[in-house]
Amino acid sequence: MKDNFAKIQVPLKIVRIKKTNLESNGFDFAAQIPIAANTQNAIKASDLSASVKYYQEFEKISRELTTSNGDHWFFERARGSYKAEEAKFIGQRKGMNLFRATYPKEKMFDKTDLAVSALCWDLKPKSACKGAQLAFLEFNEGVKERIPDVKEVKELICKWMVFSTLERRLKEDNFKNPRTIVNYSIYLFSKKYRNRIDWSEIWSLQEVPEEILYPLTELAKKLDQIIRRNMGNQMINMFARKDQCLELVDRAEISLDHPFETSRYIR
Repeated sequence: MKDNFAKIQVPLKIVRIKKTNLESNGFDFAAQIPIAANTQNAIKASDLSASVKYYQEFEKISRELTTSNGDHWFFERARGSYKAEEAKFIGQRKGMNLFRATYPKEKMFDKTDLAVSALCWDLKPKSACKGAQLAFLEFNEGVKERIPDVKEVKELICKWMVFSTLERRLKEDNFKNPRTIVNYSIYLFSKKYRNRIDWSEIWSLQEVPEEILYPLTELAKKLDQIIRRNMGNQMINMFARKDQCLELVDRAEISLDHPFETSRYIR
């Protein structure tokens, strides 16, 4: 057996990079290596940002935060990291159960989830509607030079929680292409209430209260009708990227005052 292993040859390529070339003029030379070398698997823009300090710190903080349910959120800084962590416990039933209880799969999200949700809350629904990778590139430009703190991490997780829960509700109601409608529903809601939402209460609750979710769902239904009535022969996800769609939504006469104004989660 030892003789067989002794004959194995493993090809190895080492790329030595001068420190001065790593980030000269904002060009990350190291990040371009997998693009140039990989001819089989598609590499996405978000895959190249795992080493950005913002996401490293976001991952660290989110993994350490214990929720009121006693579990943790799993921020997937690198694609496939959840499955990789889970795979460590294959054949270890107790360890696997503990990992899944500590990091429930429904509390796993990645950088593109974070980006799309954050852009909508930041009143940029058109950017969010351009697709996960383009949305990520725009979001990344705004955060790559920063380091998040605990408050920011909690708030962004809560924003994703509201975003994803609304999308799940619309899917259950058999909406076609619900992501587009979610983007604009969150945009309208955020436009009026983003500075008044008590995120600490929602974090403590660890779910979207029905008094927020139900009116958001009703808002989404109204927006869906308005957008589809005015998009003509265009696909809704393409129409949503245009100024025409944003202007249409801004002109829509949809009252958000009730019941949001009476919610204990809005100051």
